[in-house]
Amino acid sequence: MTLQDGRWGMQYRSGGPSPEQLDADQLESAEAAATAALHEFFAAFNAADNEALFAVNHVPQVMLFELNFLYGEIRGATPVSVNFDRLRNVEDWSHSEAENITPVHITPNKVVFEFQFSRYNSNGDRYRTIPAVWVITRQGEKWGVEFRSLMTPSFSL
Repeated sequence: MTLQDGRWGMQYRSGGPSPEQLDADQLESAEAAATAALHEFFAAFNAADNEALFAVNHVPQVMLFELNFLYGEIRGATPVSVNFDRLRNVEDWSHSEAENITPVHITPNKVVFEFQFSRYNSNGDRYRTIPAVWVITRQGEKWGVEFRSLMTPSFSL
């Protein structure tokens, strides 16, 4: 839910069967695969490797950052592809780390994670922490990021 023009409204909704209706082994497998995809995303991001990022991103992909919607309809579009030179030049970004990763909804083909990630500069100083909710789904045999919601940074220099 987001606040826009003085009114609260639904920005993203994700449903599915309740966990009790699903096979526990399937849920465990889905959680493991989606968690691996999340870690692969950050490894590719930290390597500034858009090819590796594409391996764990789905297209189309939506990212909600505060009140801004980014809709990547093609492989080279933001948020599917990242301008790492700009990130380094504007923020002196060196790397990012995902922390406190918690799956909040799991189905055999979708896992919703709540976590935070921090950005670090070239001196190794943390300069921003951002709460996030991401949806990682399986399309065919590929697990990848489909939706990212980034909240207002809780720590920012």
